Amino acid sequence: MTNDTGFRTRVALSSWQRAIVRPLVSLFYGGTLPTRLSWSTAPDEPAGVVPGPDPDRVLVIGGIAGAGVGVRSHKLGVASTLSQALSRASGRGAEWRNVPIGMGRVGQTAAALQERVDLRRYDVIVFFPGVYEALHLSSPTRWAREYESVLQHLTEHAASDATIVTSPVPHVSDRVKVPAIIRAFVREHTRVLNLGAERIAAQYPGVVFTAMPAIDARMMAGDLFSYAKLYRIWGSHLAALVVEERGLHTGRQ
Repeated sequence: MTNDTGFRTRVALSSWQRAIVRPLVSLFYGGTLPTRLSWSTAPDEPAGVVPGPDPDRVLVIGGIAGAGVGVRSHKLGVASTLSQALSRASGRGAEWRNVPIGMGRVGQTAAALQERVDLRRYDVIVFFPGVYEALHLSSPTRWAREYESVLQHLTEHAASDATIVTSPVPHVSDRVKVPAIIRAFVREHTRVLNLGAERIAAQYPGVVFTAMPAIDARMMAGDLFSYAKLYRIWGSHLAALVVEERGLHTGRQ
């Protein structure tokens, strides 16, 4: 990662400043210039099965993980990794599904779920907020309102004994070679969004808010970033959390 020592101070922008800076940010992050970010998604069916009795049903929604960004198959994604680890711990099978939301606003999530998913079927539901609002410097107030609408939808429509997990917006500002001041804008905006996410999630006792393992050297293959490694580490992290949560709540080990 590039050393941004000169820009480590917080760079909070007002609404009119965001409107001025947003086109410049989009120029660098929107694919106009070469980056280490990938927008390609896995082309296969976003669902799979881990053989075994009495399967747990696992749903991963949104973000790069739900879309299978940067891998050739959803079988290399978070839902698959989480399900395999959960199956090993429980001795049961698992059925998993991803729900790609695309690169749009977090507010599109609840509508997509209402149209496409019966949440009551799932034992484990993981909601990843995407990076759209961070990269587009969207209004934190609107983002918080839409993020909360997703958590409300999940808690109202999921089974009463489902384990619901959500996480902060991933910090992707350092994954591309752009001017340090642009990284500073995006990094600070991501931080502001995540403060809102943590505050909102705390208002829903049935929702587990967990910070995902940071993007670091473990996710590198040589000098290239590996989404497959990222998803494997994230899936293992979530599996450990889910095993603990469901063990505490159901008495199953």
